Amino acid sequence: MRRTFWTTLTLFGLLAACAPDGTRDLHEVVLASEDGVERYRYAYGSSDLLPLPGGQDLALGPRVGEAATETPFAVAGARTVADGEPFVRDRYGANVALPLRVSRIPLTTDLRLVLQEPVDRSWYFDGDRWFELPRELTAPRTVDVVPRPAATPFRGAASLTPAEADALAGGLASDGEAKVVSWRRPQEASEPEDVAAFADDEADDRPAWAPHPPDGVDAYRHSLFYVQRGVQVDASAYRPPERESIHEVVASGSQGATPERDRFVLLRSESDLRTFWNQVHAGGFADAPELPEARFGRETLLGVRLAQRPTGGYGIDVSRVTREDDELFVDLRLTEPAEDAIVTQALTAPWMLIRVLGSDATVAWFRDPEAGTLFAVARTD
Repeated sequence: MRRTFWTTLTLFGLLAACAPDGTRDLHEVVLASEDGVERYRYAYGSSDLLPLPGGQDLALGPRVGEAATETPFAVAGARTVADGEPFVRDRYGANVALPLRVSRIPLTTDLRLVLQEPVDRSWYFDGDRWFELPRELTAPRTVDVVPRPAATPFRGAASLTPAEADALAGGLASDGEAKVVSWRRPQEASEPEDVAAFADDEADDRPAWAPHPPDGVDAYRHSLFYVQRGVQVDASAYRPPERESIHEVVASGSQGATPERDRFVLLRSESDLRTFWNQVHAGGFADAPELPEARFGRETLLGVRLAQRPTGGYGIDVSRVTREDDELFVDLRLTEPAEDAIVTQALTAPWMLIRVLGSDATVAWFRDPEAGTLFAVARTD
């Protein structure tokens, strides 16, 4: 019986010595740009030590809570590192060639893309919102595209988890500067994420931020993104409209219902017109005027509603409307009262309904021809 006891105790000790002291997961997210390279290392798992390349062990702290994600690039659920930081960040003074370069086309929301290498997914941040560009772009080529709003950029790209994708979007947007982010799939499906981007004959010749899976981790992920910081306007990409369109003001006023912000719309049907008309005359108008007559088989209607103005004297003036293919370019002046003008002190909300000859327009650009700025773009979709 004593022999059995010691045999069992010895076996238990051997199993305990061989048992893992927790799981270890490492994800490296690399942001490469012409200004340098940043690498963010996120640690996960139950172990309090994470091995890094070069034989180092990284001491880990508690998991990052939701409140701590106010720090740019922090991911909820990742383990904290030295001094409670939510990640390990490294910077390198390298100059990386971008596979994609983007510029803005003036007086539009369109972008011009110049591709040197194929790009699977890319996103544009205009300083306020994220947009996604067309996927699986081939190269070399130059193409003009219309960016589409993206509520959750980066999700499904590279090896990012949803929480990491949201942290990346928030971190990149935190400086409020325009930028473009692109991602390419690895060339070989069998390679770790983005190894192909730095494939060299000798592993030691690869950059420090290239994939280097350390020994002793249960899972290793590596995600590489290219970042263009700053988006310039390419004046040569703009094509002026070819011909002027006949237009007239159908109705206007200064006491419409107040929208939260200035609104510019393209109306292609009686349903669109009725919606605009009801919005203008909503609230406080017991007897709204009769709906204007419209011939949508021959014309297009444009609607403008300005947000609340503090006094009278504000208004809308249409300088001209020009057309190029199915696009309308509407030159507007949003007028203001002169400093010495005598105006009513009542709050106002100017509005206008404009008729344009031709029914094939699908896009309307509302712009200030004097300042060269764009008020808004309205699309049928």
